[in-house]
Amino acid sequence: MYRHLFLIALILVIIIFSYTFLNSIFTFENLNIYFHEMANYIKNNYILAASIYLIIYFLVVLFCLPFAWFITISGAMLFGWIVGSILSVLAAGTGACIVFLLARSYMVVLFKSKIPTSKGKYNRFKKEIKKNAFFYLLSVRLMPIFPFVFINVASAIIGVKFRIFVVTTFVGIIPGSIIYSLLGHGAVEIILRGEFVDHKNLYSFEAILGLIGLSIMVLLPIIIKKFGFFNK
Repeated sequence: MYRHLFLIALILVIIIFSYTFLNSIFTFENLNIYFHEMANYIKNNYILAASIYLIIYFLVVLFCLPFAWFITISGAMLFGWIVGSILSVLAAGTGACIVFLLARSYMVVLFKSKIPTSKGKYNRFKKEIKKNAFFYLLSVRLMPIFPFVFINVASAIIGVKFRIFVVTTFVGIIPGSIIYSLLGHGAVEIILRGEFVDHKNLYSFEAILGLIGLSIMVLLPIIIKKFGFFNK
């Protein structure tokens, strides 16, 4: 019991620290100011910089911090949209898998005594999700309206198999990572013109492609269900 309480307290401290301190670091203002210095550092220390980026992104996902989208865009600006996409998928996917395993180890025990085990709407819903877990998880990963951490934790509580979670997570986050990376790649043009980047002026050819991609991504689950892809 004390171990669980300590873990919860530690997570709360990290989240509070992140929202009060890190929230002032991961900003477009700082990215504008230090972009050239960071770009030069990456050029001279590419492997080390990529490793640092992976670790930061992994920790952001692990502790469910609200900076993942910003780090994806920043990664594309600093490493290019292709490498940035690869790094963000690796970090986000790995972090999601660790969160899933932690939730399955700790939260399932907490919820097990509070949720009926044989009857009720929850169990019908649970059986339906587990029966078509691949389709449902892939769909919610493709749709950007579902919180990333919610999917990670809910999948563990429902009892989705780990291998299905891994495959749908890594496959499902690829489109979104590419789209945000395209937005970041377009932002580099703004900085090179001597202008400041913020969330209101990420408009370039790549940015337009990214916005179109977001719209298409929302429709993908409907298309998949319509044509019966991945159904048994």
